[in-house]
Amino acid sequence: MNTVGEKLMEARQRRGISTQSAAEATHVRCEYLEAIENNHFDLIPLAEVYKRGFLKIYARFLRLDSVRLLEEYAASAQQNRENTGTRRLQFDIGERSNSGGNNSDKISATLDGDEISSTEYPSPITDSSHQSSHRRRWSKGTSFTLIFFITAIIVAVGTWFLLRDRRPKPALPANTTTQPEPRSYQAIINTTDAVTTPVHVTIYKTRTQNGNLVRGQKIFDEPVEPGQKRTISAQGSLWVESKNIKSITVQIGGNLFAISPNTPDGANSFLINELHIIPSTPSRR
Repeated sequence: MNTVGEKLMEARQRRGISTQSAAEATHVRCEYLEAIENNHFDLIPLAEVYKRGFLKIYARFLRLDSVRLLEEYAASAQQNRENTGTRRLQFDIGERSNSGGNNSDKISATLDGDEISSTEYPSPITDSSHQSSHRRRWSKGTSFTLIFFITAIIVAVGTWFLLRDRRPKPALPANTTTQPEPRSYQAIINTTDAVTTPVHVTIYKTRTQNGNLVRGQKIFDEPVEPGQKRTISAQGSLWVESKNIKSITVQIGGNLFAISPNTPDGANSFLINELHIIPSTPSRR
């Protein structure tokens, strides 16, 4: 007869499901499911209630009778204990007896329900008045200890809050903002298909002045032949300028930038700001 683990493994394989997929669906670790399928429940380092819970979840996921599998698992675990000779040893402290004016405690040991030893030991508390006095001293000493401990915690927490509020706070520099570092890229300059003569192109880096982007360092200033592609390394925003600006395209990555054909003829430049075209002509500064 198939074991509990073998039944689960066969059901999973019939459905064509991997242990990893089953782990994701049941939220039970893959190694735990593999241990269950191999009947190695001892490899799951958790309490018995968790093992039974995992088994129940896995059986329901595979549409098996979880109640029956749990019963088979319990019977198998009991059989394993009997086969390995596991026995139950229990110690019990019986009622106190008084023989010859001396108090004593009876301690007995049982193995699998059968008593194997019974011994009386002198009690450390000889009489009820001594026992009551001992309890009062223990209770009073414990109370003082708890009060002292709680008071010390309150003082420590209060001191920490006072010192934290008095620590000098670092002054923040005025008008400082963290700007992300512009990313570098390759810009490809080309002419439109309608161009038959060279087009002179000038490209500038941009800089900020009075809150506006203006022309900065010149990085390209050459004629571009029809059908010829010119590649430059760039970073941040670009200012593209040409007398025949409608004949120029700039390609960055998979994006192609060009001024709109409907732009008035007076425009002779456009701004690519962080890889987005600004159709309006930027200020000359």
